[in-house]
Amino acid sequence: MIQDIKRPRRPLKDVIPDTKLSLRERLPRQDYQFVDETTNQPGKRRGLVFFTLLIIIIALVFTVLTLTRQATVVIVPQKREYAVNSRHHATESAASGGLIFQLIQIEGEENRAVESAGVERVEERASGIVTVTNNYSDAPQRLVANTRFAAKATGKIYRIKDPITVPGRGSIDVTVTADAAGPDYNTNSAEFTIPGFQSDPRYTAFVTKTKTPITGGFVGTRPVVPKTEALTAQTELRAKLAEKLLTEARGTIPANFILYNNSAFINFEETTPAIPSAGTKTVTLTEKGHFTGIIFEREKLNQSIIQAATASSSTESALLTNLDELEFTLLDQKNIGTPEGEINFHLKGTGQGVASGDTKPLKEFTDAQGRRRVKGNMDIELAIDVMEMAQYLDHVVLFSGDGDFRRLGEAVQRKGGRVTLLSPIRSQPPMVADELRRQADTFVELLDLESQIARAQSYRDDRPAPQGGNED
Repeated sequence: MIQDIKRPRRPLKDVIPDTKLSLRERLPRQDYQFVDETTNQPGKRRGLVFFTLLIIIIALVFTVLTLTRQATVVIVPQKREYAVNSRHHATESAASGGLIFQLIQIEGEENRAVESAGVERVEERASGIVTVTNNYSDAPQRLVANTRFAAKATGKIYRIKDPITVPGRGSIDVTVTADAAGPDYNTNSAEFTIPGFQSDPRYTAFVTKTKTPITGGFVGTRPVVPKTEALTAQTELRAKLAEKLLTEARGTIPANFILYNNSAFINFEETTPAIPSAGTKTVTLTEKGHFTGIIFEREKLNQSIIQAATASSSTESALLTNLDELEFTLLDQKNIGTPEGEINFHLKGTGQGVASGDTKPLKEFTDAQGRRRVKGNMDIELAIDVMEMAQYLDHVVLFSGDGDFRRLGEAVQRKGGRVTLLSPIRSQPPMVADELRRQADTFVELLDLESQIARAQSYRDDRPAPQGGNED
């Protein structure tokens, strides 16, 4: 029976392992862990994964550095409030060296047609404004009420209603009224004497001339307009005319000048109603206005206000952003409209100031080649200003590469502030000290901003300097 049992014959390759098979093929999958026979470390596949991750991390770091390479710098000027409550003096002449004012003068008129209630006979005296000038002495001269002024050309007499005081070597404007009614007293221009001074040196030393035409003299019949209606029309015409003249004046003011509402004045001139045409009762009422505005150069006025609001010897510089909102009050005026004109005024309010940069004159010298050069620095001023303001600052932006500022940056950081440094490092040679760059919290390559802040190439003065001592 035993011999009837036949075992299947196994090929030799099934009995003797093939030496060409790898260890991984010779062992069951669950029975082995592949080990690199040369390094005894995880295999090549794991090494490849690690290498790939390393490359990805490096790429990410490079990308982040590239994206954050540029920085946005926002510079916020220092702001401060100034309590403005000061008196100022200004003149019309630049020779005074102080604050200067200029005048804007405009004329206009407005008309309105109203219904008349008939006619009446009237007699009216002419009136107008004259300028009285005292060339007699430095002392003020008083003229009593009803002082007479005689027109040189016609001898017509005009009077002032109230007493006036004419400044010494100065002038004053006053309204005069004709001594009698009638159109004969109307005149566009005239010169006058003061009969009361005829036997006095003041007779020739006082000069009086018309400033506005003298008008309104009339004798005859005139349309009658109900008083209530006439008063309403006058009020509305003057309001409309004032707005018109003020708008026109502001349109003519240069951008660097300022006109306050209270520094503008309008003298209204009421004209007589025109006689209506035959067959109609319509009367035209006319109001004329003479606008005078006092304007100041903004920069000069700003400087005068800051000096008054701080110590008179202070070099503090700031720009008031709400200059137009201050309250203006004219205190007095003298010789307005002449080269000797001067005014005193008061300003009040809270000025919103933005700090502006200090200035320092450049030093001029001659180099070894005989070329004229200039130099200057603000190192000490800059360091002092930063330290004085450090307690109010949380971020300082420094445009410099001078290593001497390292200690300044360190001092700001000790007080809790951050320091951003802007300077060129890619220039040849680099223009920033390494110790300063390392001290800063943030460094910005200035050359990256060149297209935004660089100015056009300017003319370089290489002319020989005049003979004389050179300055180091």
